[in-house]
Amino acid sequence: MTIIKPIWEEMKRSKKGYGMLKKTLTDVEIKYYDDPNELVDRLRLLYHSTEAGGDAHRNEIVEILTELEERKIINKKETNVIYTNIFGK
Repeated sequence: MTIIKPIWEEMKRSKKGYGMLKKTLTDVEIKYYDDPNELVDRLRLLYHSTEAGGDAHRNEIVEILTELEERKIINKKETNVIYTNIFGK
């Protein structure tokens, strides 16, 4: 109470703007790759980011692997091997 309450009171006094912004469907970032090589290049970039210690790209890596699998560029077994190599699970 002695730490948080003063901060909260200051935030309420200095509040300007419109409050929390709601995300709508139009706020979603859509990436479209028509060339599988672009997907593989992006996967390489994300892999190296993960290798360097970044862990924020897991969802995008899974999406790329799923897309490559749906396009029949890799199969389920290859997807699992790649996923294991990247995340170690």
